[in-house]
Amino acid sequence: MFMALRRFGLARQAKGALSPNDPDAVSKLTLSVWLTDLDAFLHMTNTRYFELMDIASPRLLRRNGLATRAKDNGVEFLPAYANLDVHSMLKLSTKYELRSHMVGADDEFVAIGHTFHSRGRSAADGTVIYRLNRTNDTPVERATLGLEDCPYLPDEMRAWAVAGLTSGVVAT
Repeated sequence: MFMALRRFGLARQAKGALSPNDPDAVSKLTLSVWLTDLDAFLHMTNTRYFELMDIASPRLLRRNGLATRAKDNGVEFLPAYANLDVHSMLKLSTKYELRSHMVGADDEFVAIGHTFHSRGRSAADGTVIYRLNRTNDTPVERATLGLEDCPYLPDEMRAWAVAGLTSGVVAT
């Protein structure tokens, strides 16, 4: 994980604020595939894709101001669901750009989309859906986080998130 954070810190990063209500507002990271990212077949591992989405999601939430508004209102972002669709494998030393954007939100979930671009095309797409959890257990409203104009979370993604929350092992 240290190497992941180190690479993240060394990546070229765009600066400036983004609007959480604009689905076209994209946060970008330019990276390259390292030897430690590869599996036995010399392709970037799925674990690495998910690790990068875990790094890029909070970065987008900070850049668009949602992290600050959430903290001010006692709201936490808890991972509920993540998926990945790999179109073409990234190989050693391949440069790629990780583009993150808001997909949608409702009063319970926020979805962030990620696209891994390499050589002018999408190499992989992923989505991370976070459950909005208020520390005092009161409901969270979109307006609380300034998401009035953000697209609503598509029904399909809401179903994914609910299924993700209910498919785990429950300890009694």
